[in-house]
Amino acid sequence: MESIQISNAIVATSSNKLDTLQEIEDRIFCIRGVQVMIDKDLADFYSVKTKRLNEQVKRNIERFPAHYMFQLTKEEQRSR
Repeated sequence: MESIQISNAIVATSSNKLDTLQEIEDRIFCIRGVQVMIDKDLADFYSVKTKRLNEQVKRNIERFPAHYMFQLTKEEQRSR
């Protein structure tokens, strides 16, 4: 498994997942002036259901500082 440096984040990839840097970059959005990935895209990347990803975040909330995640407003969801 190789690692690719994107801005300040390291993303692990494998040949049967998101293969190209472009595929990853296409899933990064600038929201509120911050580069983010949407939970559905992260779940796809790790081959899990979005519901399961969010459950694990809730179970391990202490591992995720508040500035690492936020809930989109309805307006932000529509404009995405």
